[in-house]
Amino acid sequence: MTDRPRGLLPITRSGLVSDPRLESAVRRIGARHGMDYLDDDAVRALFTEHRRRLARTGRTRGVTGILLMLVGLLWPLFIQAHPTYLVASDPYSGRSARDAISLGAAVLLVVAGTALVVSTYRAHMRQLRHPRLAGYRLVLAAATAHGVPVAHVPGWLIGQDRDGSRPRAPLPHYETAPAPAAAPAAATDEQLPQVPEKPRAIAEYERVADQGGWHDETGWLLLFAGGGAMLWAATELDSLLPGVLGLGICTALAVWVWTTGAAQGRHKDALREQARAYVRALKTAQAAGSVIPELSPQLRALIDD
Repeated sequence: MTDRPRGLLPITRSGLVSDPRLESAVRRIGARHGMDYLDDDAVRALFTEHRRRLARTGRTRGVTGILLMLVGLLWPLFIQAHPTYLVASDPYSGRSARDAISLGAAVLLVVAGTALVVSTYRAHMRQLRHPRLAGYRLVLAAATAHGVPVAHVPGWLIGQDRDGSRPRAPLPHYETAPAPAAAPAAATDEQLPQVPEKPRAIAEYERVADQGGWHDETGWLLLFAGGGAMLWAATELDSLLPGVLGLGICTALAVWVWTTGAAQGRHKDALREQARAYVRALKTAQAAGSVIPELSPQLRALIDD
């Protein structure tokens, strides 16, 4: 039974030791942070542990805080609209006791919710700034500075959301040392495992992966437009013929848009399966010692599939 290819790391030992200066820097970083970043299995274990921790850090507390904030913002409106709430005169401010109580309760709820959200964010940042994660980000920065390709930088590692927002813990700046006068001879191509060549279908998938997504909405808008034309003809004209023509044209266009979108979707799904197979081949090649070049955003999105 063959082993299933493990997850694709940003960079493996073979890439880190390809440059003696980089290898030396990685060893110094590892000694400073108490982690052997040249051990691929240890790095995978580090990823598994901290990704799980980041996923569940303060999740319940954060959701509770957001709910408290929403209830606090809506609380005065609910109290004002409640017909059975007793109203008493407040001789000091001229406001009703109902307004004072509802405002105080709302403020307390908003403050409590804000405190929970802020504490959740701070706990997440503390976890994100764990010394071993900070050390690995420095390793990736060092590899990039030395010109060694990094296949991908996981979004969770730098605190970047799926929408591509600004990372909360970006890779630090790293200054490279001057190159030595006589560097050791590099390994020949025959000694290095070969990276799978990118098929033409993968380049096509990278081109079309972010396209589409508008066919369903456009088709429904065309149908609504046809229905509006029919309603206009029925209420404003003596003949239904213009409305029937408008509805027929819009319906035909909607069917054409949906058919085109379905065909593009099937084509994209077929390309996506080939792209997944290519990513799996890259994982296998990396496990065999290949240095994987930087992946496109479209392929990076398939790493965890």
